[in-house]
Amino acid sequence: MKLVLLLIVIVVIGACLGWFHFSSSHDAGRPNVTFSVDRDKIRADKNEVVDKIQGLESRPADGTATTSQKAHD
Repeated sequence: MKLVLLLIVIVVIGACLGWFHFSSSHDAGRPNVTFSVDRDKIRADKNEVVDKIQGLESRPADGTATTSQKAHD
């Protein structure tokens, strides 16, 4: 039950973020449903999150930016 709920949450979040796409059509009275995965979008979002996390790790614990970070910003 928990696994099914987790999968539903992942699919809903992924659909909202544009990772998954659903489409349907009717050919000769037969419904056709298509589910596609945008792996490039998933990879790009993952890399963005990793970069943000690495940026947080490089900051001092008191939250102030270092001299190199101030020059970069």
